[in-house]
Amino acid sequence: MPLKWHMSTNISSRVDSSARAVDPTVVHSSIAKVKQTWQTRGPFAAAVAILETFVRPLFRLRRRLLFMVLLDHPRTSSEWNVSEHLLIIGANNQKDLSPRVTAFLSTVDQQDDLRGVKDGNILFLVTNGIECLHRGYIRLIDPGASDAKSVFFGGFENAPEIRSCETAPQARGKGLYRRVLNEQLRYLQALGHDRAVLYVMAENVASIKGATAAGFKLTRTLHDWIVFNLLVFQRVREAGSARWRLFLRSR
Repeated sequence: MPLKWHMSTNISSRVDSSARAVDPTVVHSSIAKVKQTWQTRGPFAAAVAILETFVRPLFRLRRRLLFMVLLDHPRTSSEWNVSEHLLIIGANNQKDLSPRVTAFLSTVDQQDDLRGVKDGNILFLVTNGIECLHRGYIRLIDPGASDAKSVFFGGFENAPEIRSCETAPQARGKGLYRRVLNEQLRYLQALGHDRAVLYVMAENVASIKGATAAGFKLTRTLHDWIVFNLLVFQRVREAGSARWRLFLRSR
């Protein structure tokens, strides 16, 4: 069952092309958001949503939080209900995934993570024998250019990352995310790693609670002001101080 869940000389031409590009998927998603906002929060909130729809291609704010945990003490194994089955999938046993599970994992936004398993990343999957209840990946290979530039700069590029975690709606509220995180950290300890990182969107309260419950500590706060979906003004706050960065967004 699927989860519902330093400036280049040609910058002006890239800005123009970015401003002209219109993704139909984004348009449909924006219309759906406005409709839902009207129905649930009223006309004023819907008007704000419409304004955001027009402004977003020109300017948007993205807020992310980078967490880190030190793997310097033993961890006990997580407890599982009789109906919960944890599967650890790597390159050697990826072919054993059923077609149904593979289809579930092959959504557009997850294809890169799934392909990364054959290159050395690890998939953690919880099922009840019928449905997929939770999935999460450990990235052991190099991060993509975008994340390396905008999140993991300054010493975190080579740290293993826990990413793309999601719990099915019917399985939420049972601590699955925290328990799987614990098993992922135990796995990394067994490989000899001394730390791990993950990042979440600042508004994702549930993921923040799960990460902190598993021992992660907030290390870096990132506020990105993105202009024309190309130029990024980034405020970085860490170790009690703040600084600014300016760079072009990676494609």
